[in-house]
Amino acid sequence: MACLLAGAMLSQAAGCKSGPETLLKLYHDGKNTAEYGFDKTYWRPSPTIPGGVEIVGYGFIPFINNNMSPDYNPMWAPSGFVTFWIHGFPEADGKYNLKLLGPAKALGPGDDEVLSGIATHEITTSAKNDVRTITVSDVPIKSRNHPGENFTMSGVIIARPISDSEFDGKLKEFNQQLSYRGPLISN
Repeated sequence: MACLLAGAMLSQAAGCKSGPETLLKLYHDGKNTAEYGFDKTYWRPSPTIPGGVEIVGYGFIPFINNNMSPDYNPMWAPSGFVTFWIHGFPEADGKYNLKLLGPAKALGPGDDEVLSGIATHEITTSAKNDVRTITVSDVPIKSRNHPGENFTMSGVIIARPISDSEFDGKLKEFNQQLSYRGPLISN
């Protein structure tokens, strides 16, 4: 799996100075193989679990597509951004379900990775100034593109409040992207 750009590079591409607040790291065999720095992450109270927090967010990774690129495709633009997504929600048994949609192969349009996992322990949440922080550690992750390999994910999700209608719009975009990516891996 190709290593994704570090959070600092993402922040430069997005034009912000402090980098993404939400940063999740994917590990394979104890080695950091990818970092997902989300530019915008939002929360709302869970519609099914009292006191629970549902999140949705997205980030951008720049790509360059020219005849020198290993994955050159003349159908793609010469450069641009690939959008990746996250959706998380609590379950009735206290676990936290995470799904990430994003490039994990070569950068460029058409990447279709789906990462999914359920955090079963060491989930911490906090609230300050209506911002929610969710910390996850060593979450077992399944990859749709690499089903035989074992991954774990750790990091911090920092989500800001958003209206229900705006949240529903972002969740609809997430679900549309998910529908394009083929069958999911069950956890």
